[in-house]
Amino acid sequence: FPPVPPNTTTSNTPSPIVNVYTKRVNFLRYFKHTHLLLHELQYCELLRTHPHLNLALYLGTQSRITGLVFTRYVGDLFILAEFGRLSSMNGVHCYNSIKAAMQRLRNLNMMHGDIKPGNNLMEHQGNFVLANFDSCHVLGEKLRGKAGTPGCLLEAEAASKEYDEFGLGRVK
Repeated sequence: FPPVPPNTTTSNTPSPIVNVYTKRVNFLRYFKHTHLLLHELQYCELLRTHPHLNLALYLGTQSRITGLVFTRYVGDLFILAEFGRLSSMNGVHCYNSIKAAMQRLRNLNMMHGDIKPGNNLMEHQGNFVLANFDSCHVLGEKLRGKAGTPGCLLEAEAASKEYDEFGLGRVK
């Protein structure tokens, strides 16, 4: 596993503690996807210094980059709908939360790149957060690596706010 780059936040919170989630890459495919984890780490570190109520809270990584540690959330929109925990009232709140998260990313000159129901999570208090930052790009930057999920993305060559707007429309 690669070492942690200088100035990277390390988390001494071991998983599986109830209130944290460690996003890991499948070990059998790790070496093929290491660049995705490092890409996401770069954006998580930036967002850690610019937190927002509607962006998933990144807590750090271990001494070797085996995963990224986040606050644990109740579930994504698919799980909430499946278990009847998604009403029209909190659906509107979720939509507005995604828009607020997108605006925060735009203010940082970024796009999320993968806005879909599976990347929108609910906190225990009922707030919604946007998660999964492995498709983030700087606005105007050529799309490289991972850029969304088939069926939830706009065909584009460069990162743009329209890319995220398309994903938001698919969630709505």
